[in-house]
Amino acid sequence: MMGIQTFYPVFEDGQVLTSRRLNDIVDYLEPQTRLSRSQLVGIGIVCGLRIDWRGDRLHVSKGVAVTSEGYLIVEGDVSYDRVRTYRVPVPSAPDATSEEQAAARYPYLFDGSTQREAFELLPVGFDSAPGEAQPVALSDAFVADKAVVLFLERNRESLKTCDVN
Repeated sequence: MMGIQTFYPVFEDGQVLTSRRLNDIVDYLEPQTRLSRSQLVGIGIVCGLRIDWRGDRLHVSKGVAVTSEGYLIVEGDVSYDRVRTYRVPVPSAPDATSEEQAAARYPYLFDGSTQREAFELLPVGFDSAPGEAQPVALSDAFVADKAVVLFLERNRESLKTCDVN
C-alpha cells in the first residue's frame, strides 16, 4: 500500500489557505477512509456482482466491492457482448519515476515488467473510437478458460481552475 500521510494541517484564524494545505487534508483523509474500509470491512465483493453467461453475453448484476487498496467500487447491472485486449497504463513520460512505473504494475497482471494477457469487457452498444481495433465478440469458446476480474484503474486528475461562484 502507498505511504499513508500521518499528519494533517491545523488552521488558525486569519490564515490564508493555500492549495498545498487544502491538498494536505485530502492526502490525509482519503487514505484513512480507504484504510478503514480495507482493514475494518475487508476487501472483495461486499454484495451483488454476480456473473451470468447467457450464450453470447456476460451479465454482471449490480453490486459493491472494496479493492485491495480500499477503494469502493459501485456498479449497476451491465451486459457485455465484446472484448478487446487490455493494456495497463504504465507511466512512460520522461519524468515518470521508476517507483511510479513499478506501482502501476499490478502484480497479478504482470510477470516482472511483462504484462500477462488481459481483456477488457465492453458493454452492449459500445462504439470503438476511430482508429481503434475492432473488438471481438464473446463466445462460449472465448469465455471457457477465462476469469472475470474487477480492476480499478486509478488516475489523478488535476483541477485546472477553481471558480468561487
